[in-house]
Order: sequence, then C-alpha cells, then structure tokens
Amino acid sequence: MLVDSVEIEGQGERADRAAYRQAEKLRTKLLSDADELKVARTKATVGALLERWMQQHEIDPTTRMTYESQIRMYILPAVGDVPLVLFVRDASQRLETLYSRLRKCRALCNGKPFVEQHADEGRHDCAAAGCKRHVCKPYAASSVRSIHAILSGACSAAVRWGWISFNPMPSVRPPWKPRPQPRPPSSVQMALIVEAAWTASAEWGLYVWLSAVLGARRGVRHRAARVGPRDAQARRDGAPVAGRAGPVGAVPAARGRGRDRAVPLGLADGVVGGRGRRHDLRRSPDG
Repeated sequence: MLVDSVEIEGQGERADRAAYRQAEKLRTKLLSDADELKVARTKATVGALLERWMQQHEIDPTTRMTYESQIRMYILPAVGDVPLVLFVRDASQRLETLYSRLRKCRALCNGKPFVEQHADEGRHDCAAAGCKRHVCKPYAASSVRSIHAILSGACSAAVRWGWISFNPMPSVRPPWKPRPQPRPPSSVQMALIVEAAWTASAEWGLYVWLSAVLGARRGVRHRAARVGPRDAQARRDGAPVAGRAGPVGAVPAARGRGRDRAVPLGLADGVVGGRGRRHDLRRSPDG
C-alpha cells in the first residue's frame, strides 16, 4: 500500500482548496507508481530478492562467503523487510544513510559509549573489573562498495525478472574510491634492482627484467611463452619482419590471441646467447 499526505498550510476555505488540489496531484502520482511498479502486486521484499539472486548468482566460494556475511550482518537488518516498491522510491536515502553509519562504525552504534563485554557477571565496577568498552571501528570503504555491488546486482536481476521497472542503485552514491598513486622506482633504482636480480640468479634476473619491460598486467597469464632464437622477431614501423634488423623483438602472446609483447632484442640475445637455453616464463593473474 502506498501512503502519503499533504499538509494544509493556513486556515480557511482557500487553504483547504489548495491542499485538495495538491492531494489530487499526489494521488495521481501514487496511482502511476502503482501501475509502473509490478512488485506492488507481488509484495516481494529486498530480503526475498537477495535470497533469490544469491541462489542463481555464479561466484567463487570465497566471494560467496563474503556476500552472505555482508547480507546477513548489514543488508538484511537495514532493508531486508522493506518492500521493493518502497525501496526503489527511497533507495538513495536509505542506503546512503546506511553507508555513512558503516563508515563511522561497523557495529552501527549510536555514537554513545557503552560496555561491549563485561568481565564479571552480576553487579560490579566496570572500571575496576576491566570490562571491554566499545571502540568504533569504521567499515572499510571497499567493503561498503561491496555491499553496494550486491544490491546493484540484485536490483539489475529484479529488472530482468520484471519485479521492478527500473534499477534505483545508479542514483545511490557509494563511498568515494581514491585514485591510486603509484610511486615506481626511478630508472637508476630500477637498474640497480635488475642488476641485483641478475647477480642472485639468471631466472630471477630474467623475471625482474621482463617485469620492468612489460609491466604488471593484472589478469593476464603467460602460458608457455618462451624466448629463443626463433621467437625473436624484429619490427619496423609497427609491422613484424623476419630476422633481427630492427631494435625491438617480440614474445608470442598466450592463448593464441594474436598479440605480441614487445621485448628489446638485447634481452633476447642475452637470454638466448648468454645462457644457452630457453626459459619458460609464467605470469600469475596478480602479475
């Protein structure tokens, strides 16, 4: 049931007529909302949607455990019993308030000091007994964004299933994500690092040198990429040519995607000629 009200401003018949006209406009809007939001007839709640979505959502076990924990501890107590027809109308206000409280304290306390765990049972002096007082610990911004991602995915599914007519989550503002500020080593520092790696072992030196040349690419795995006499190709003006006439060589890309990683020919010469054997290079998804 959609309910709203209009405040009568002032006294007299004129104020009553103005309030009546405002109430008629509000009534028309509520009727439109009831027609557009099919979920008003199903009486589905946010909790029911999350349960249905988690049953069919394909995620790895670790992520599923995290999602289930966040749903149980934070989402369900806050909005689990809210009907979807009301949730889509004021999702921004409800969730931004929840996000703000979580960023202040993950226990969602009211800000007043209290004893979290008593040291003794019965009547006692908490200060003398050393009872544990509550200390607010903010919920990490990345974890709050994870809650936002859960609700966004569930609402997207609800739109596909016809439970709601639109996804309200794009209008909800999650915690700000700071831009990364990497501090890479200078060229002189990198030269010292590579030199130390070569001194430690040929394999370690090769790995560090390739990491410096190719860079870290998260999510990319090099499978059986080898550097050898036949693997080095020179490039001129962006086109591969046979032989070693140019300044740049290439390592064939993994999984047959047809993309090459540019490697200086001096590196290929050092790996092939200086060590006399081929090296298998593997890169994990984390770089």
